[in-house]
Amino acid sequence: GVWVGNIRVDTVTRVDPNSSQVSGEPIAVGERPDDVVVAGDSVWAANQDADSVVRIDPATRKVGPPLKVGNAPSSLAFGGGFIWVANFQSETVVRVRP
Repeated sequence: GVWVGNIRVDTVTRVDPNSSQVSGEPIAVGERPDDVVVAGDSVWAANQDADSVVRIDPATRKVGPPLKVGNAPSSLAFGGGFIWVANFQSETVVRVRP
């Protein structure tokens, strides 16, 4: 599926790409999930106002503990086996092992 951050309500939602319909209930992830990335069998959300990222298990819809990454994480990418986090306010890029 496609995962979308809902910054106004602090959730992440899965959307079925074939029907464009929401699949399941939104998942509460933290404060202002600005970006979402799929990495292997996990989904990651950048919580900009909490200065953290969280791992979501899409099968169980459970959210792992927040990992502090810098000030205002705003963009995520997956490459080379890592999650890459761009932090807007601290102007840094952090590498996280999934």
